[in-house]
Amino acid sequence: MIVKEIKKLLKRIYYNGIEINGTREIVNCVMNIDNPDIEKESREVVNLYNKFIGNFEDKMSLERTHYDFLRAAMMHKFDFNAFFFDQDYTSRKIVIHSEDCISTIQFLGRESNHLIVNIRSSDVLRLLPLDLLFCVRLINDIIVNKKLDKSKLTEIKVYITSAHYYNFDKEVVKVIIDGN
Repeated sequence: MIVKEIKKLLKRIYYNGIEINGTREIVNCVMNIDNPDIEKESREVVNLYNKFIGNFEDKMSLERTHYDFLRAAMMHKFDFNAFFFDQDYTSRKIVIHSEDCISTIQFLGRESNHLIVNIRSSDVLRLLPLDLLFCVRLINDIIVNKKLDKSKLTEIKVYITSAHYYNFDKEVVKVIIDGN
């Protein structure tokens, strides 16, 4: 699902994007990832990354601290809301902010388990696959660690203000969207 969404977005950028600051870009994108299979998503993202971009583990090691920070902040919000506001996973206050590319993450426990993510800017080829995989892992961690109903639908909605790839990646993007 993640890789399929990445390919669709790369195709949109390739054919409809504008050139800006050494990138090709589209703005105001929305992506949906519903009921992701964490193992399948992990395999597909690792395969995409290793085949077209570089070593997945090397890139992940650079991002791991950031993802650990976001995960810890999110888990803290559950405890903070429970302690100070006597609110559970249905609280609208389970939201974190960051000055990095992933600007906000909010969890809403309703008829489905919702994760709403706002990304200020994203390199769709080199970083978005990792960010989306992080989101899949995060909502899974929330459901498991907070003992939420695993049978509920899981919905991840991602809003991206600037979705782009760098011009030096144009040939790789073309190979990916052509299905090779």
